[in-house]
Amino acid sequence: MSTAKVLFAVILSNFIFACTHKLVISNEETAIITPKTISYLALGDSYTIGEDVPPLSSFPMLLRTKLEGQGFTFSSEPKVIAKTG
Repeated sequence: MSTAKVLFAVILSNFIFACTHKLVISNEETAIITPKTISYLALGDSYTIGEDVPPLSSFPMLLRTKLEGQGFTFSSEPKVIAKTG
């Protein structure tokens, strides 16, 4: 995987995660409220799919497991429309 693809994936992941946060400002305090129910669409190639690894070892499923461990729930299974090549 080229450096440009890795950089793009990292930037895209950070952008998507940042878009799920809302900033609420009141007179007394500032708080960040994070939605707890999310959906996830995985775009990419064979690295996203996890070609030649069990489905539960693919990046989308590993990410889901990690987020569920932090208290998030998913409205549905992650949708993977990534294609090899």
